Amino acid sequence: MKHYLDELPNSHPTDPTSAEAREDVKRKGPKEWFPYALDFAGDLERAFTLWDALYMGLKVACEEGLSTGRSAGEWAAIDAWVQARR
Repeated sequence: MKHYLDELPNSHPTDPTSAEAREDVKRKGPKEWFPYALDFAGDLERAFTLWDALYMGLKVACEEGLSTGRSAGEWAAIDAWVQARR
C-alpha cells in the first residue's frame, strides 16, 4: 500500500487521485515492485480494508477519549486522503 500511495503523485503529478493514475499504478506494481505477487490488486485491497478497520478503531478511541495523539478531525482528514487514492 505504501509503494502504491507513494507512486501515485510520481506517476500523475497533476492528478494523483484520478482513476487513470490509480489504474496505471496498479498495473505497474506487480511488474516493478512485487513481481512474485500472486494477486497484487487483491493484496492492495486487503491493505485498504485493514486501514478501514484501523480507522474505525481510531474513531471509537477518539470518541471515548482514549486517543492522546491526533484528534478525530485529523484522523478523518487522513482517511479522506486515503479514500481519494483508493
